Formats: sequence, structure tokens, C-alpha cells
Amino acid sequence: MATRDEYELNETQCQWLKAFMVIYKQASPLIDTIAKLPTEGQPLDRRSLIEAYRSFGPLLKSLKGMPKPTHKELRNIKNDFKKTLSMCIKAGEMAVKMVDDLGHGYKLASRMHLSSIVGYMGYAGIYHKALLDRLAKNGF
Repeated sequence: MATRDEYELNETQCQWLKAFMVIYKQASPLIDTIAKLPTEGQPLDRRSLIEAYRSFGPLLKSLKGMPKPTHKELRNIKNDFKKTLSMCIKAGEMAVKMVDDLGHGYKLASRMHLSSIVGYMGYAGIYHKALLDRLAKNGF
């Protein structure tokens, strides 16, 4: 069993966490919208998906540019967040394609993109929940 000292962060790790939280707080409100699948009868929020597609790329690049943390939990947190952002971006990309298909009257193609969107949103929700659980578990 790990001792409390193993979970305490040194100064470098605290600085890393602060930089991470800046990126996380920028993305968090939009992730909360995307990571929740609409219930039956509710429309898909295409605007949020397209906004994520356009704005999460630079955030993901910043996250990837951060140094790899030495603390295992911080590495896991970074990984979960990278996967969350990636899935949101992919869902947004499919939303752009779906809107384009609908504009050109390609109903079958737009339905195929819709099912991809739902899949990516589902994965984003899973990774986001894992991220939130890790943050809460570690008191971050």
C-alpha cells in the first residue's frame, strides 16, 4: 500500500499541474456539453461539436507539448485528457462532414457520420469520466 508521501507532489509536479489546469479549464465547459449524449428525442448539438473541432486542436497541441510528468497519476491524467480532446475533435470533424453532406442532400452519408459522432461522443464521455475520477481521487 502506498504511503501518503508517495502521492504528494514536488514543486515541478505542482507547476505542471497548474499549467495543465489552465488548459483543462479552457476546454472543460465545451467538453461537458459534448461528452453527454443527447437522450432520445433531443437534437444533437452540432454547433458545440464544430466549435470543439475548431478550438480543441491548439489546446491538444499545447497539452502534447507539455513535458511528460514523472508522477504516474499525472501521466494518467494527461493521457485521459488527450484522449478526451481527441475524441471531441473527431466528433466535431464528423459533424462538419455531416453538415456538408446534409447541404448537398447526401442523407445516407450524413447518417453514417452521425453514427460516428455518437461513437466518438461516447468515447469522449468515457475518457472524461475517467479524467474527472482521477482528478477527484487525487484531490486535484
